[in-house]
Amino acid sequence: MKVNYSLAILSVFGGAVLLSLSGCGPGSPSSEGELNEEQLLLQAGQQRSRACMGCHGPKGLSRVQSYPSLAGRPQAYLEGRLRAYRSGERSDPMMSSVARNLSDEDITALSYYYASLPGADSND
Repeated sequence: MKVNYSLAILSVFGGAVLLSLSGCGPGSPSSEGELNEEQLLLQAGQQRSRACMGCHGPKGLSRVQSYPSLAGRPQAYLEGRLRAYRSGERSDPMMSSVARNLSDEDITALSYYYASLPGADSND
């Protein structure tokens, strides 16, 4: 029986590569387990920010003057504003309806994410 050693080695090597990569996809438990708390917070904020992009722009840089840019603003400022909209202390028809549905964790993640982004005046 003639054995094709090149094909056998390639098959074994290819299988090993696939096995080693199988747990490395985004959202797989092993890749999430390797993220630190800051990275998880940024990831959560980025995911939640999709609802904000229509008004506040991609990456928190608004293209419309009537909607403020959020990128680069201090986290405490952003968090305070979102909590004020949620509680009714501040009022805006759009922001109040959006903030009303945010949990404390959502507000923290969103404010952390937007504060981490370079603002319009940044040279980053």
